[in-house]
Amino acid sequence: MSSSHADKRADFNLKVARINLELREMSDNPDKIALTMLQAGVKGVRQDASACVLSRYFKEKYALNYVEVTAYHVYLTDGVNHTQVDMTQASNRFIEHFDTGCYPDLDIDAQKYPDECISL
Repeated sequence: MSSSHADKRADFNLKVARINLELREMSDNPDKIALTMLQAGVKGVRQDASACVLSRYFKEKYALNYVEVTAYHVYLTDGVNHTQVDMTQASNRFIEHFDTGCYPDLDIDAQKYPDECISL
């Protein structure tokens, strides 16, 4: 493995570790996660794993090529290296709430779906 490739792998592994830690430290409350996203100025697309607010947040913050957020995992790639990180219970609930319209301030398309929030 070349030094450049090893450096890219080490950089990717550091980003993965930081994302994993950040997911665990964000909060145990979905509303607090929403506040973190709001303060970061990030918006996303509901029901879109690669454009939801968490996906866009991690992609922008950690300069990753692709981030996909599902109910149980965050899939990450920098174009060469790929891995997944487990979602926390709070981040899972945050995504469920976001996808049902409970955080319109974080929704790029909020005007298309007014008042659709479903309590979970």
